[in-house]
Amino acid sequence: MDTTIKYIKLCEKAQDIQKKAPHGETGNWFYHELKIPQSSGYRGGVFIEAHECHGATTIWENYFDKSKRWVWLPRQDQLQEMILGKGHLKSGVLVMLSLFADEYKYNDYSFEQLWLAFVMHEKFGKVWDNEKGIWAEEVK
Repeated sequence: MDTTIKYIKLCEKAQDIQKKAPHGETGNWFYHELKIPQSSGYRGGVFIEAHECHGATTIWENYFDKSKRWVWLPRQDQLQEMILGKGHLKSGVLVMLSLFADEYKYNDYSFEQLWLAFVMHEKFGKVWDNEKGIWAEEVK
């Protein structure tokens, strides 16, 4: 599972994907920052972690405080499902993915990063603008 700063940034900026974050399901990965004030026994500070959720919906509702920064980090299988549905991975899609990676120069991306870029392109017509750090509408 990719928990690199690069993947976190790509996911955070992919608001179209963040709206689809599955709530209350075990096995989903999230990145979050938690700001803790200084108190007795604690120096305080910002704690950052990426972890897998294991929980029930009741825990989930209390867990995701809106004052904290939460970013869903979709797994590769979740990204593939956005393209293929619940079916099996088809070889034609893999060829399209390879051509896409070559055309848009996504060759140094992890598989999660590449699949995220592919989903953003195919579903939302957006490509990553590295200079601006955003998903931008593709200009044809």
